[in-house]
Amino acid sequence: MINDFNELFLILLQVAIIFIVLYFIYKKHIFSLFDPLFFFIITQSFSIEFAILQIEEFGYLLSFLLCQIFFALGFSCLAKNAGNDDNIDDSKLSFSSREIKFWTLFTIFGFILVVLANIYLISIQGVILFIEDPTTAKVAAFEGGGGIGAVRRINWGLLNLVNVSTVFIYLKTKKRIFLILLIVLVLIAISGGAKSSLLVYVTILAFLGQFKTIKGTLVFKNIDKIKIPIVVTGLALSIFIISAKTTGLGDSVIGLGVRFLYFGDILFYYYNEDAVRHFQQLGFLDFLNYELNGISGLLRISSYLLPLSFEMVQYSFNNSEVLEVVTGPNLPFYVKGHIFFGKYGALFYSFTIGFFIAYVRNLLFKKHPTYSHYILILFLNLSVFSFAQDSALELSTLFDAFLFAMIPIFFTFIFMYPVKIFYGD
Repeated sequence: MINDFNELFLILLQVAIIFIVLYFIYKKHIFSLFDPLFFFIITQSFSIEFAILQIEEFGYLLSFLLCQIFFALGFSCLAKNAGNDDNIDDSKLSFSSREIKFWTLFTIFGFILVVLANIYLISIQGVILFIEDPTTAKVAAFEGGGGIGAVRRINWGLLNLVNVSTVFIYLKTKKRIFLILLIVLVLIAISGGAKSSLLVYVTILAFLGQFKTIKGTLVFKNIDKIKIPIVVTGLALSIFIISAKTTGLGDSVIGLGVRFLYFGDILFYYYNEDAVRHFQQLGFLDFLNYELNGISGLLRISSYLLPLSFEMVQYSFNNSEVLEVVTGPNLPFYVKGHIFFGKYGALFYSFTIGFFIAYVRNLLFKKHPTYSHYILILFLNLSVFSFAQDSALELSTLFDAFLFAMIPIFFTFIFMYPVKIFYGD
């Protein structure tokens, strides 16, 4: 895809042009350079460039581009404009002692659960970041039994909720113990070998910087200074992970450029006549089955299905090659809509996904009666753009967060209301 720095420069130039177009489409909704929307248009810029390079059939390329346009229309017709008011005005909202106690205990018990789960993972698989090929290892490490799959679900779901509550409690109470907990959580996230693991913390700080009572505090100003170092560290971490498959720094930088292009890696396996004909046999009931399979499979309502994008990888190999580890791509809105709803239905589906993401995003900027509402909505907004990248995976992740959050919530209520729980009224 990219063989030398000349090709890399040319592709980055084309990506920059696409990014400028997208930026002008979305700019009135972007509140910060660290806004998840800003990162989203970066990834979409690379995906569009990859589509132009990869899709040979004009009709399929047109369908892809129209889906991008309809997503933008759905998002823009509802999304709040940045700068319309003075951020999130929570000046008249108090963090009640009961709320503080609940979120303090929840954070502590959630932290303990996350740490114990990852100690167990490391004892079985080692530190994924330091395995020879972290990219493959972060998938392979969770295959098999022994409860390892539960650790992945905890890290996908509960970990981010604990991240949010830890940062929030630290900023509100200024207790250093929560800063220590946060540092440990960052190290756990890095150890998992995911190249984008540090972006979560930048995003949390970007959102909290929108709160009127938080952004002016000295403790926030001090911790907010580390956003740029975190991004730089994240890029360095990405190069380190990619270097496992390369022979030098130059190759690693080129590999990073390729990886950005691969935000649209599903395009390797779809938008060709054979694949479209094969997968468009699926209908609306199949859509529901695949969309909810992560939840229904966990609850044993149905058996687990191989993710549809993984099936595409296997189909592209004509099932002739048994892959040792299937690391299939995500299934973004433009492909999912095209498969299940056809070339015209895909446009409506893309519009709906954009509209839904804008709705969830708007919730954060509305007035709410308690800080608990803001914490939960902030957690949702951390990954809301994942609905565009793979809605089925995001639904499963949110369900996992809810399910495993029941454990620290249970212990939190025991400590808050021991008499009522054990002895009644």
